[in-house]
Amino acid sequence: MIWEIPKTEKERTRFYQDKLPELLESRVTAVFAVSDFYALEFMRFIQGKNIKTPKDIQIIGFDDNMASRESHPSLTTIHQEASLRAETAIKCLEAMRDGAECET
Repeated sequence: MIWEIPKTEKERTRFYQDKLPELLESRVTAVFAVSDFYALEFMRFIQGKNIKTPKDIQIIGFDDNMASRESHPSLTTIHQEASLRAETAIKCLEAMRDGAECET
């Protein structure tokens, strides 16, 4: 299942609360978040519901930022090279500006 997460913290908290029964009924064993920020926020939410991570559900983030290492338990996360992503984006923008194809 794929969830589109709301933009504001208040909306996300309500969203998590509404989706929790569905999550538990479907016996999901892992959640992959698009960033460590969202992963950590969701981890705090489910821990507040006495759901244990990673025993009951595993949460994986994407960024490998410092907060992922300082959380308890530490967050499993995928490292990304921000400078490489920025360099690739700039090359693509320049190519598009010049009417060329973007090669990644």
